[in-house]
Amino acid sequence: MIIKINLDKLVSEKITALYKERDKKRTPSGRLSASILGWPLQWQVLKYLKVPQQEKDQYTLRRFLRGEHVEEFVAGMMDDIKQQVEVYYREAIGYVDVLTDNMPYEIKSVANSKYKWILRQAGADPQHKLQGAFYALGLGMSEYSIVYVASDDYRITTFTYLTLDSKDEIDRIIDEYNGAIKNKVVPPFRARYKWQEKFQYNSYPEFMNAGTERIQQLLEHYKVKWPK
Repeated sequence: MIIKINLDKLVSEKITALYKERDKKRTPSGRLSASILGWPLQWQVLKYLKVPQQEKDQYTLRRFLRGEHVEEFVAGMMDDIKQQVEVYYREAIGYVDVLTDNMPYEIKSVANSKYKWILRQAGADPQHKLQGAFYALGLGMSEYSIVYVASDDYRITTFTYLTLDSKDEIDRIIDEYNGAIKNKVVPPFRARYKWQEKFQYNSYPEFMNAGTERIQQLLEHYKVKWPK
């Protein structure tokens, strides 16, 4: 038997090239986005300042691509929908995965182990609820849905929530973000969720344990300039 990895290597190269090309074409809006509402405030501010994030490994990039394929599949099974609809709320921006006449849907592809955990806890992840509620607030809708799809076998579970239950938290996050930008402050790292404390998942690991002086040194290293 001969084991060859030529095809896997080729796929890796093409996936990496795909996401690099997307990054080149993407023009940052300078706004807080719905997809990062659950991020620590430090990460949000560093993204605003265009500080480079830790490069994603192949496993992560392939998971992103798998998620896109799953979203396309699920959306293709739904009737009378709009996709990737631009939404604004308090000058923040987001793009709804799927929108019907009365409901925004955020679709999440997850591994079977994560899917089983979601069923056991009988509810969506808090950061996903922030994202879905943001869309509903911007659209003036009273409810939103989070759709979880098991990537191994396409089992689907949908949770629907009241928009107002998350409004106060979203407003608080936006207030904190706007305050940091106004005062031109990169705060110390403080996780919103436990997983963000793990070094391998940190988008800006150099800043993770940095104090005020070290943060300033890093900003100078990356030639960061606050917009006027």
